[in-house]
Amino acid sequence: MATQPAPGDIAFVGPAHLSHLSNYQYVEVVSVEEASVHVSIAGPDATSGGSTYTMPLGTVQHRVVPARERDLWPGSYLAHPVAFVWTTDDGVDVWSCGVVSGYSATEDETTLHILGHEGPVRLPLVTTTAIIKADVLTYALQIGGTVNAAALTPTELLEQKTQSSWRVTDAGPGRLPDQASATISRQTTGDISASDSNSDSISNSPGDNDDEDIQAIRHAHRPNPKRRRIELASDSGSSQYQDYRGRGRQRGLVFQPSPIDRQVHDAVVHRRHTGNAPQTLLQSVQQSDQLDFIGTPPVLRAAYHFGFGVGLSIMHFRRASPSDDVMSTENGVDMWDFSAKNSLQPPPKANTFNDLISALAAFYKFGENFYNKKTKKFIGAARDFVIAYADHSSHDSGMARLLVHWINTKFGLFRSRLVAKGIRSATRVVKQFSRMDEQLVALKESCPQLSQQAQNSLRHKAAESEGVSRSSRQSSARPATKPKIPAPVMAALPKGEDGRRQCLRFISKAGCNVTE
Repeated sequence: MATQPAPGDIAFVGPAHLSHLSNYQYVEVVSVEEASVHVSIAGPDATSGGSTYTMPLGTVQHRVVPARERDLWPGSYLAHPVAFVWTTDDGVDVWSCGVVSGYSATEDETTLHILGHEGPVRLPLVTTTAIIKADVLTYALQIGGTVNAAALTPTELLEQKTQSSWRVTDAGPGRLPDQASATISRQTTGDISASDSNSDSISNSPGDNDDEDIQAIRHAHRPNPKRRRIELASDSGSSQYQDYRGRGRQRGLVFQPSPIDRQVHDAVVHRRHTGNAPQTLLQSVQQSDQLDFIGTPPVLRAAYHFGFGVGLSIMHFRRASPSDDVMSTENGVDMWDFSAKNSLQPPPKANTFNDLISALAAFYKFGENFYNKKTKKFIGAARDFVIAYADHSSHDSGMARLLVHWINTKFGLFRSRLVAKGIRSATRVVKQFSRMDEQLVALKESCPQLSQQAQNSLRHKAAESEGVSRSSRQSSARPATKPKIPAPVMAALPKGEDGRRQCLRFISKAGCNVTE
């Protein structure tokens, strides 16, 4: 819906909306007429007493942005090269360069969309974000790139940027500066020192175009790669090669989410985790004290993109007891492999409503630190509904299992709507947490049959145990039978060489009429 502009409002426009502009900028509404609006340039780069321009009212109505964008002016970075601090997969904060392709601003967070050499990056924009708007030359030279952020402060990076710009400008068009030539000579000493004519040709020959000059300067500032040293008299070379291959195999342990998974993650994750590398984020969460369940890599990997409906179950978050921790340790559960090869195991069954409630409570506690406010509120609504439902229902194991299926279905619907329509449509699923929900009513109707099957199974087991106990009682109540051979006769039997008494069959004599 179009917004009626008022004096003091700001809008984000570009050359297509205002021909006097060369790029996208913020403008501030000065006055509003019947069909036109008078605006002036606004933003961090605006000057006081600037010119006033006239724009159509309909254009400004569709381009008005919230006043909260005055705090950070995220649109001022659009289409600009920037230098920013980026966290690598190893968890190291380094400087990187990229181009801002867009931004998103909500009440909770503001995020810059950056296209960098490492791929697309979502950088949270706050007052403490380390980001510098650079020029094309700085982006081409990659000044400060891959340097640890702790070793190079933003002010030092700005100074290096200024010095590099001055050196290239002082060198003149079409000619590399002396400092760049010295850097090149360090990398190709043999070629340059071979003859003076070669060095003169390198320092004085202009490139075919500006792109070649930029590529040459960028190549000059590129650090030398580390090379593996092999000693022929030892086996260290082969061992280092094996270590290198081992590190290559370790890449198979890294979590690499799909584009859809990244889309869901960006929509549900807390803003403090926005832009973090997936592997680093999951490993840090795994060591957090917010986990009441066993944080196996498959479960955390599925929680990363709210994987309900694609394998994840709420019972995967069942609160772990000390015995569960002992069992996972004894069974050697893999807590390191976050790749897809480490597949998700079947979840435990819910025998009572308390099992489901404890799983929802553990998932909600996990979501307080990992998910944003809207997602956390959705999980809390599911937990509160199950608690209220359990207070007014018979504690039946069959219904508890069906309710687990129902919760998984609603969470899966939340995810599917999130992918198709966005977070606003997904949060409307919370209205389905009702006793009158059609799917829940259908599950209630099927619950008696499932409960009857469970009762028949219990009755059969009880009958089997009762039969075993009855047979044991009968055997214990049976009177003891008297031995057929009198005890005096057994005592009078002679013993053999091995000490055992001989059998009457072999020592009796035929025709003996002697009796006791």
